[in-house]
Amino acid sequence: MKKWIVALFLVMGVFFLLPENGNAAANHVIQVTLKANDKTASSDNVKKWNQMMEEASANKGEINQVTIPAGTYYFDSTLLIPSNVTLSGKGAAESKFVFTKAVTGVSGIIKNKTPGAGIQLENVTIKDLTLTYDTTGKSDGANIIQFSPGFDEENRANYKLIKNIRLENLIVDAKEIGSSTISLSRVQTAQVVNNQVKNSGKQNGIALEFTSGATISGNVVTNSGKSGIQLYRFNGGPNAIDKIIVSNNVVTDWMQRFGFYSYERAYQTDPNTENYIMADSGIDSYGPENTNLLISGNVLKAGTPGQELPDNTKLREKYGAARFPENMLLLNAIRLTGATNVVVENNQVSLNGKDILAFMSSNQRIRGEYTTKPSNILVRNNQFSGDGVIRYPIRLFEVQVGSGRGIEFTGNGFHFSQGSTIANYYKAVAEVRGTSQKLAFSNNIITSKEGKVKFLVSVNGTGITLKELVTTNNLLNGKTFSAARGTYSRVPTISAPIYKTGTKTLSGIFESPVAKVRLWKNGKVLSQAQTNGNVFVFSNAST
Repeated sequence: MKKWIVALFLVMGVFFLLPENGNAAANHVIQVTLKANDKTASSDNVKKWNQMMEEASANKGEINQVTIPAGTYYFDSTLLIPSNVTLSGKGAAESKFVFTKAVTGVSGIIKNKTPGAGIQLENVTIKDLTLTYDTTGKSDGANIIQFSPGFDEENRANYKLIKNIRLENLIVDAKEIGSSTISLSRVQTAQVVNNQVKNSGKQNGIALEFTSGATISGNVVTNSGKSGIQLYRFNGGPNAIDKIIVSNNVVTDWMQRFGFYSYERAYQTDPNTENYIMADSGIDSYGPENTNLLISGNVLKAGTPGQELPDNTKLREKYGAARFPENMLLLNAIRLTGATNVVVENNQVSLNGKDILAFMSSNQRIRGEYTTKPSNILVRNNQFSGDGVIRYPIRLFEVQVGSGRGIEFTGNGFHFSQGSTIANYYKAVAEVRGTSQKLAFSNNIITSKEGKVKFLVSVNGTGITLKELVTTNNLLNGKTFSAARGTYSRVPTISAPIYKTGTKTLSGIFESPVAKVRLWKNGKVLSQAQTNGNVFVFSNAST
């Protein structure tokens, strides 16, 4: 017995000596030689950083721990990080990295960017720090955190170069300088969790492309130039491990700067540019080839009741009301362009003001040889509310069927304030503007001032059709609502509770074009239901 006890303790001892990642030996501690609280040390701190990272690079197979003491550390150029580094502060309020020029702040050491080169950078964690700027300089291309190597767009095979990136408990404030605040590309497995992401430049708060197996969760993303969280293109993949999860984030006030910049650029190319309508989203799939996405539990809020986006004001002041008779730059909450196999659930959306395009939109994306049309998208149990001028609460193009589903809306709430206006011609909740295969609405609740909403679905445009429309048990101000218009084919639906043996009364709801509901048993008609509107009742169901 004693021999067995000794053996057990030996095994347990070996177990507890294993490192966290199971691959490397115990962490190697890098001594921090940076000078704190001295802006004049910004160049010298970069040199010291490079020396620290040379030591980390030499410790191959080890996790190199770099712990930044409390203080503010200034740098005047980009800090490069090799593989197997955990960079942490004493807390984001205590340890701060400040860049004195408009440069990319932190990036990775990647020696070979060629597709097919294999993983070049892995196992990098940055946590418990503030990263920001202290400069009047400008840059259109800088990102405070950028693990995003350039690539040959014509060859997308074997693209991943980076593996296992984690960004946690950071305050990342771009001070409206540069491009995106956090940019990740060509990454296999990433976590961006519990960060404050503020004041991006012209682009996005958090941006992904060519990335799989990413979780963006628990972040607060505020005042973004373009989109709050953007899934640009070629994100996700067919397997469970490839899923992109965007969950439990709070995203506020996007589309704050990019519209003005983009119009200016278009105007310089063509001074006759007009009708330059542009909308970006709190959570945005740009596409193509974004697949296997979960967008869950997020809070999205933008706009101010009665007010317009600041870039619309700037454009009108600069170019005059004759060129801008109506506002061209608009808010979208969730865009699913070039996206397939998506679940959007349990999100809360609030859009306000004069410049609302849509709560949700979806379209195809064509880029070179790649075309992705939206399919297999489930939108359930979300709450959408609007206070202002809402062009198209839902706007859809080119919806296809995947795994039996086109786009399905179920259990959602659509709430329009008493002063809101639905500004599309037919006053429809959902507008279909590109020929589509299948659209389903069930158990959604719509509240609006009487007369503001006239159709649940409107299929608009010459030659535009919707092959299958399914509507079941949707309510407008407490009344059954299934009105649709345009060229479409409605699929007959009946909903009723599960019948229990001995039940005498059985009731449910039917939708046009169903005209009669009958009870059958063993191939024979037992009775026909009484109907009132679209409600049917059997009073003798137990016969």
